[in-house]
Amino acid sequence: MEHREVPRLIKYYTITTGNTMGSHTQFMRHLGGGFTEVMSPEQSDVIMAFCPIVSRAGTDIEAALQQIPDDKHVILVVLHHFFNPECTVPDSSRLVTRGDIKLTVDCLFHESQGGLLNCPRNKAAIGNILIQLNMKPKVTDVVMDIPDHRNRPVWMSGMVRFFIFVYGNTLGAYVDLTRHLVIRGGCTEVMSLEESDVVMAFCPIVSRAGTDIEAALQQIPVGKPVILVVLHHTFNRDYTVPDSSRLVTRGDVILTVDCLFHESQGLLECHRNEEAVKEILRKLNIHPETESGSRCMGP
Repeated sequence: MEHREVPRLIKYYTITTGNTMGSHTQFMRHLGGGFTEVMSPEQSDVIMAFCPIVSRAGTDIEAALQQIPDDKHVILVVLHHFFNPECTVPDSSRLVTRGDIKLTVDCLFHESQGGLLNCPRNKAAIGNILIQLNMKPKVTDVVMDIPDHRNRPVWMSGMVRFFIFVYGNTLGAYVDLTRHLVIRGGCTEVMSLEESDVVMAFCPIVSRAGTDIEAALQQIPVGKPVILVVLHHTFNRDYTVPDSSRLVTRGDVILTVDCLFHESQGLLECHRNEEAVKEILRKLNIHPETESGSRCMGP
C-alpha cells in the first residue's frame, strides 16, 4: 500500500520576552494559514519567540534565550523599534549560539505604524520563516447551503478558513476571540476574502446599536457567509444587552452574537462571551462540547 504524508497544521507556542505592542499577533497573521496556536510548549512543533530590543541587542537577546525552553525547535523574531522602514539593523543571528534556534530574523515595528512596518525587511523575514518550515498550502472541502444562510446549517469539512473584517476600534478584542476559535476549533485565518470559507466581522458599538450595525453591514464584503460579532463596551460581566440579531437583515449573515469587552481586559471572562464562542463553533459544525473541561475566556 502506498504511504502518503498527510499535510497538517503546524502547532506553535508563543513566547514574548517584552512588550511587542501587539506585533507578535500581527506577525503570525501575516504568516497566513497552516498554523494553529497551542497553549503549552509540550503540545507544539515549534516555539515562536519574540524579543523586542529595549536596551542593547546582545543583552536583550541573551536575556530572552534564558526564558525560552530548550526542548523544541525555536524561531526567534527580534523586534527593533524604529519608525523608518529603511532602517538598517545588524544581523541578530550572530548573537545566537543555541543549536535549537533554527532561524533568527530581524523585524521593524513602531506603535504609530500599527505595529509591524510595511517594509522589505519584514516581508523577507516572513518568507524566510515559511521556507524554514517548508510551508505548503492546505486544501479544505467546503459545502454550504444557499441561498438563505440564516435558516440553514453551514457544513464545513476540514479546516475552516476565516477572513477578519473589523469595523471600528475593538481594542484588540477581535484577537482574543479569534485566537480561541483557532485553539479550540482548529480554524485558521487567511489574508484574503477569496481564500476564506467565512467572514468573521467585528462591530464595536460606539453610538447606537442600530446605527453602528447598519453602517458596519454596508462595509462588510459580500460573497461569503458572515458571522457578525457585536462588541459592547462595559466593565460589568453581568451587563445585559439586547439581541443584535434582530437588527440584521442581510441573508448572508449566518449568525450574530453579542459580546462584552473593555480595554483593561479585552474580552471579559463571562458567561455571555463563552456562549458566543460556543455558538460560533456550533454554527461552523465544530463541537466544543467534545473538549473536556475546555473554557474560552480568560488568560
